[in-house]
Amino acid sequence: MSEFPLFTKRMRHRSLLLLVTLLGLILLSGIQTSPSIPWVSGLLWSFYLFVFCLGGFLLASNQAWLRVFAGLCLPVILFGILIEVYPDSIPIGLVSRWLILVLQALMLATVIRFSLQHETHNQMDRLIAGICGYLILGLLWANIYYLCDLSGLGHFLTSSGEKATEQDGSLLYFSLVTMSSLGYGDITASTGFTRILSALEAICGTLYLGIFIAALVPRRDPPS
Repeated sequence: MSEFPLFTKRMRHRSLLLLVTLLGLILLSGIQTSPSIPWVSGLLWSFYLFVFCLGGFLLASNQAWLRVFAGLCLPVILFGILIEVYPDSIPIGLVSRWLILVLQALMLATVIRFSLQHETHNQMDRLIAGICGYLILGLLWANIYYLCDLSGLGHFLTSSGEKATEQDGSLLYFSLVTMSSLGYGDITASTGFTRILSALEAICGTLYLGIFIAALVPRRDPPS
């Protein structure tokens, strides 16, 4: 496969753009929307879709990859519009989230492939790629938790006994705290299935950091 244009020296500003938009998405996810202002929720959801559509474009290594991402982005946008029109429709919500999950997984695989395997590239480019991958991993697991909530496989409860929701950023917060192994305990999984999922995320987050740091360290040939 050809070189990834996102992380070439000439296109480095694109990787920084993706990193900034991912950070912006995570920060904006903590804004609690008000039912009296429905356009705020739609605006945040539009930005969410924009970030992943942008990421698909930036991470495309060649025209074949770009066609794959474009083919995914179009139905993601379509179902994103439908979920705003029919917010209580569980089937539409499930399809929309599964499409986003596939898009996130492809983005994550592309970033990991570059940051771990392309040792000849600039270290700063690989560092930015790794940070983007870590953030995408947290967003991916938050999406998995939301799918569990929609499908009835399990919920997440706050320390006060209330249900943690995506609308106020609680599920993304739980994902980031679990992935980084902070474990505050203010949000917990309510079923055995979601508890196992959260434990797997903690393992994935730890392994990701360990493998990523090891891949950044220059390898030295043993003395002859």
